[in-house]
Amino acid sequence: MGKKNIIFIDDLNMPKKEVFGAQPPLELLRQQLDDHGWYDRKTLEFKTIVDLQFVASMGLGRPEIPRRLIRHFNVQNIFEYDVDTIKHVFSCIINHSFLSYPDNIKSLHKPLTNIVVEIYR
Repeated sequence: MGKKNIIFIDDLNMPKKEVFGAQPPLELLRQQLDDHGWYDRKTLEFKTIVDLQFVASMGLGRPEIPRRLIRHFNVQNIFEYDVDTIKHVFSCIINHSFLSYPDNIKSLHKPLTNIVVEIYR
């Protein structure tokens, strides 16, 4: 009592669709989000669960999740950047950081940028 729970779901879009397109694990999750609980399979009584929040992540190349479920989430998309963009971002950061250093240190920004990008990748 008096506590809140956060449940992290990795690969939310992992359940394979059945023959008719349903994804039962996602429907159970949707039932919690819509109705704030689940039915007890033994007593068939509805059990209300409060102070529960879900955070989820999804991978690419898997089935889409139903709109009835996704409407409960704040969706954030993160795309992978190409190498030139990553180099530009790191180069700007390093150049700004090296403003107060002598020229012989400032000249290291290109090799340092390449090393950082290689480590990142």
